[in-house]
Amino acid sequence: MWSQVNEIPTKNLGEVFRSLHDVFPCVYVFDSGYGDVNAVAYTDQRKINYAELKKQLENPEINSALKRFKLTTAADIISRILVCPAGVDKLVQDSGANTDDTNHLEFEVARTYESKNYLPENRRWLFNSTGALWDSVDWGEMPPAEKAAEYLKIARARLITDSPNWPKRDLRLYANLWAQESMRICPSADALVLVGEMQVADRDYNAAEKTIAEGRKLYPKESRFPGLAGLCAYRHGDYLNARKFFTEAFVLNPNDYSNRYFLSLCYSPLNFGILEGVYSKPPSIEASRVIELCQPTLADLKFVASRPEILLVTADAYKRLGKLNEAEASGKLFVGVEPNSYIGWRLLAEVYALKQDGMKSSYCWSRSAMAVARIYANLLKQAQVSMEKGREQDALRDLQLLVDMSPSDPRAYEDLQKLSARNSEAAAYLKKQIQEIRF
Repeated sequence: MWSQVNEIPTKNLGEVFRSLHDVFPCVYVFDSGYGDVNAVAYTDQRKINYAELKKQLENPEINSALKRFKLTTAADIISRILVCPAGVDKLVQDSGANTDDTNHLEFEVARTYESKNYLPENRRWLFNSTGALWDSVDWGEMPPAEKAAEYLKIARARLITDSPNWPKRDLRLYANLWAQESMRICPSADALVLVGEMQVADRDYNAAEKTIAEGRKLYPKESRFPGLAGLCAYRHGDYLNARKFFTEAFVLNPNDYSNRYFLSLCYSPLNFGILEGVYSKPPSIEASRVIELCQPTLADLKFVASRPEILLVTADAYKRLGKLNEAEASGKLFVGVEPNSYIGWRLLAEVYALKQDGMKSSYCWSRSAMAVARIYANLLKQAQVSMEKGREQDALRDLQLLVDMSPSDPRAYEDLQKLSARNSEAAAYLKKQIQEIRF
């Protein structure tokens, strides 16, 4: 059974699923694309046989049919389960069936159809009744360690699946269920790292720090845990500690390009929020360190594609070293990948100004201004939402970015003034800006 989930009220969705469940006691609900779910139902209770599912995917015809939906492995398919049969029991327990005698569905849905979006509410409704997803799969005689590894594959598949109706935060909710269960049956560094990464992505830094501390205690030689600690500090704007943690991670594993990348950011003045006094050495030495860290990663095109900002950081470092041709080359590569980056165009404008090429510099400044205009309003609203929800540090970082983007626009300063009434860091930043900015 197919159903959309964005324009149907939760109450009516419950009635549809209750009707299905009354006839077919075993129901699986799968995520099947933007605003859609699919239910697979049976008259008897069944589990998904994992070994058989893998075998079926070896069939070229089946594999070809599912490939266009980015379902190429058993883990991909299992990761799409939103509610298992035990969860559907809970999902419909308070819903009445939609029958000929109680058929209010078409009238009730029509009242708000195409005028109201129920997707967030329906997402919560589905997630609150997921059930023990792993118990709906027949794993055979698979050993606990192997099973835990499969759970992690499923968690990662849930994170990367092409399903735009489920925002990344919601995808992480499902991935976290599988990762936590993986840790329960067989703890591993991989599981702890994945959980920590998701906590950082959700800005749940307190939980992330606990996960990192546990990982560092259990796996002291694992570079990913100090790397995660560095990422936490970095996201907080604590660049001194971020540099310390990333350096530790880099020493443990010099070949981890991610640590190289973030460590280079900690040496780069492109970091918004870096305060005076962070640098312990002259800027030229700092810029040389950035080049030293970034150079090996630039040969890995796949990594550069995933982190194009490394081209920007490299371009800035070359500019500070006076190597303007190299700065221009890296900057042009970056704006080629990120044409809407106001920072990239601004940096290129500065490089061309130093090369005394006024025409190209003016063009880059105009492209930078166009990019600022496109993103300023959205970022300002994001900062305001963070303020309303009490996420003061998130709001401050967004407002600092807005000031850097457009120093003469008063809108960010108005919100900074409101935030400074309850945040001393915001008050200090605003005072500093008032002293320096001339409208």
